[in-house]
Amino acid sequence: MLLRFVAVIFAGMLLTLGASGQALDEYQVKAAFLYNFAKFVEWPPEAFKTAKDPILVCVLGRNPFGKALEEAIRGKSIAGRAFAYRHVSDAESASACQILFCRLGGKQTLPVAPREFETYGHPDGWRKRKVSPPMAE
Repeated sequence: MLLRFVAVIFAGMLLTLGASGQALDEYQVKAAFLYNFAKFVEWPPEAFKTAKDPILVCVLGRNPFGKALEEAIRGKSIAGRAFAYRHVSDAESASACQILFCRLGGKQTLPVAPREFETYGHPDGWRKRKVSPPMAE
């Protein structure tokens, strides 16, 4: 059911964008997906330091979006929270992000998780996986 819902949203995005006559590249579509994905998340209060903090969308590693991600979230908000963009270079910096896009490939791995989070990926199909920080010794 959820897969059908996501497919309908994705198809609607493509039809809407295609109707305007603009050619879209892969990362413009992915940027729109990240923004739309955030609409369906119930953010727990502990995901933010204060009630006014923005939803921070980050890119770890090489940024394949160009300006598409910043443009997709510019001026938008959800439940009174604005969006902000940040490029991060390590797991510690990424700990402040609510949405983290990782451009990893080959044998690269995600750096150690500073807090528990969920990942969604697509190299072998979309899947969800919970990742927890290592236990303190």
